[in-house]
Amino acid sequence: MAQVLKPQIRERLLDCARQEFYEYGISRASLRRIAEKAKMTPGNVYRYFKNKDELLEAVTLPAMVQLTELLQYGIALDWGALADDVSAIHQQLGAIISHFLGLVDSYQKEVIILLDKKEVHNQFILLVQKLARAIMSASPVLRAEKQDSLYEIMADLHTQSVVSGVVWLFEHYHQIKAKSDIHTILQVYLDGYVDLLSGAYHG
Repeated sequence: MAQVLKPQIRERLLDCARQEFYEYGISRASLRRIAEKAKMTPGNVYRYFKNKDELLEAVTLPAMVQLTELLQYGIALDWGALADDVSAIHQQLGAIISHFLGLVDSYQKEVIILLDKKEVHNQFILLVQKLARAIMSASPVLRAEKQDSLYEIMADLHTQSVVSGVVWLFEHYHQIKAKSDIHTILQVYLDGYVDLLSGAYHG
């Protein structure tokens, strides 16, 4: 007779896997350690999940759906139409930040895990890249110097910097005690980024 899979054991596995992915990242997470923390044999883990990828999906799915929707919303925005209106950019960016931090409040560890996931990381890069390119493509400074191709390289360079900064911030999220502090830090950081690009390249 086949053994019955127990919901409480599955939940214990998910809790242990969540902590493992959070502490070690996706690539270094170990099914053996997850099994040890859940007080199970590795073989028993495979009765509940086929492999590490399936376990990762089960841990992060609710957060993944909402984070993907948010990133796709930001990517789809016509940032180019807002390039000459910095206040409008701040407004849209503020709304995205607020939704993102609401997601972090509900799924703190899951979001940090997902930032280590290649496709999520790439979507985040694409969002920031579109924002940077929109601001810089409207730059009268670059236009006057006929540097239409240069702005893309400069925008990509800025993008890598800001993405690395945000990822670093959330890797150290647990060190920031007040939720209001993380909101302020992220808002000031990204607002400052927009102002820097606007001031530096728009004259």
